[in-house]
Amino acid sequence: MKMKKSKSSLFLMEQIVVITVFAICAAVCVKILSLSFIMTDDAVVTRNALLAAENAAESFKAFSGDLERVVLDEDDRFDLSVAVRDPEADVIVADITVSVSGEEILTLTAAARRNP
Repeated sequence: MKMKKSKSSLFLMEQIVVITVFAICAAVCVKILSLSFIMTDDAVVTRNALLAAENAAESFKAFSGDLERVVLDEDDRFDLSVAVRDPEADVIVADITVSVSGEEILTLTAAARRNP
């Protein structure tokens, strides 16, 4: 006696394989999407930190390196610090460091000519 194979069981097996492959692809896509959101948030913080450092550098140049008048931070999102390399030189060079919650984001070097 010959056993007759059902076509419906083959179709069901094919559907299970297709759904499994689709689920794996969907999981990979969700992981990539979540990583892109994290990278976007990091890029926004870095961009805003760079803008704050550039503002401080322009202020440093405008006031000829006078640290008393330099505008370091207009908002409370970042902690800016300025370290002057040689305050007695004709060209004053400073490193402007931007950090968030104690973690250093970037350092920008600025130079200003001392007023005679």
